[in-house]
Amino acid sequence: MATVVYDENTAYFGACSECGHAHYVNITTEHWFFCPSHRITWCVGADLFSDWMYESLDDQQHAANLLDGFQIIEDSKVIGIFSAADKIPAIEKLFSGKKTL
Repeated sequence: MATVVYDENTAYFGACSECGHAHYVNITTEHWFFCPSHRITWCVGADLFSDWMYESLDDQQHAANLLDGFQIIEDSKVIGIFSAADKIPAIEKLFSGKKTL
């Protein structure tokens, strides 16, 4: 089973233990890293990077849908399944009061 490995020099925010890939998207202000090949994802925190502020509602909804069904990894264990349906209301709420930058 794929999990997340961390390395201070090469994978500070983690990478897939099977292939070493690590991509990320923003879901609201949270930053979710993921491996598309092994369908795992892990949250590294919120508001660490400012790029979420420049994304549109469509960008964020697409990101949530991209991770739908991925296994959520925490402390090298599967703790759940990512659900876009659970995240979309928070994304819509964030964007309801957001001004365009």
